[in-house]
Amino acid sequence: MILLINTADQGSIVVALAKGGNIVSFEDIATPHHGAGKILSAIERLLKKQKASLQGIVVVSGPGAFTAVRLGVVIANTIAWSLHIPIVGVKRTTFATLADLGVKSGGLIKRARKGKLVVPYYGKEPNITISRHAQ
Repeated sequence: MILLINTADQGSIVVALAKGGNIVSFEDIATPHHGAGKILSAIERLLKKQKASLQGIVVVSGPGAFTAVRLGVVIANTIAWSLHIPIVGVKRTTFATLADLGVKSGGLIKRARKGKLVVPYYGKEPNITISRHAQ
């Protein structure tokens, strides 16, 4: 199975499992903020429910909110590295729906190389402010 992670959409985290181009299970979690623990818990539930082993990971690498995108990419990279499975990053603009991403996931993973990491894509320059304490 292929794990799909999307933290790039505002206020929502989606984790899913795809097999043969079809979404077999997913969780869409409303998250106004603080979604880190929710991502890992959702992944664990999906894997236990499907009794699945992972063949690869597809993570949405951006654009999106800085922290949310970074969080999804870090979790995906960590899981891929620890399991020695391939990972692919995709931009949010390359798919229309979760089902569309599921269809594309198999081909993406077939072309991926193990050991390669995904880099977040933010889509714009960082908006860094000066701390009030530094003034």
